[in-house]
Amino acid sequence: MDEVKTAFNTGKSIICENRIIRKGAQFVTIKKSNGWRLEGENFVSLAYLRPFFSARCIVEE
Repeated sequence: MDEVKTAFNTGKSIICENRIIRKGAQFVTIKKSNGWRLEGENFVSLAYLRPFFSARCIVEE
């Protein structure tokens, strides 16, 4: 989780599993410059109703 949070804070893209929309994309790309923020262990955006837990995310290569 620390690797993901550090990467996010330095501007890297993070990929998280999207379990809400089964018919759409199974993953969501999270980036600080796209309005995402980190609240504790969760990535939060006004575009999504629920947060994404950082432990279920990876750093995009």
